Amino acid sequence: MDTRSPAPTLPTGSYRPPLLARLEVSPPDSALLAALCARSGVTAAVSDELDRRGLALTVPSTCLAPLQPGRTAGGRTITLRYLPARTTPLQTIADGSALMAHRTLFGLAEAGDVALIVGPSGPPASLLGGEAAQAAQRAGIAACLVAGDVRDVDEIVATGLPVWCGRRTPATGRFRIEAAEINGPVDLAGIQVRAGDIAIADDSGVAFIPSGLFVEIARAILGDG
Repeated sequence: MDTRSPAPTLPTGSYRPPLLARLEVSPPDSALLAALCARSGVTAAVSDELDRRGLALTVPSTCLAPLQPGRTAGGRTITLRYLPARTTPLQTIADGSALMAHRTLFGLAEAGDVALIVGPSGPPASLLGGEAAQAAQRAGIAACLVAGDVRDVDEIVATGLPVWCGRRTPATGRFRIEAAEINGPVDLAGIQVRAGDIAIADDSGVAFIPSGLFVEIARAILGDG
């Protein structure tokens, strides 16, 4: 007779990190954003406008590559920063604690937001998988930018959610990482991204526009300025 206790039921993605802020920056004008994203070579054009203003806010596709090339996405950035868990996966499972927070992040989002999820360096651990991609799609997330690993690539692609990522892995992050902050500034490949920045992503990489400059830059690119 098996007298072992059943494994604990682990929450998936609903952890509230110690630092959590709601955005006070409004989403960009949807028509202007759509027109900008429809422009060919949009991240290169945005990069040029950022250069003219002395801003270093672009990331190449060698750091964030699209899972499905040929797509363009944009929206107001919401951020989730992870740190390595302080316990081993076995101990985390024994404690019944899963410290991922994508559902918490998506619950704070508005339709059309872009989720930027940043993980720690170290052994591969997925920051986004098939279930999280489905949750993002249900929340109306326009795209996910994952500075780290994703898994369940076939399931993510099947959702239709645009995703840019650094790497792919079969290993879950559920027992290996811990959410540290939602909607705080993050270091993304050596640049500082702030929640509320407008992210524009295509095959060349990702560019971030400070929200206060979005209309000016978009109109300059579209020839309406």
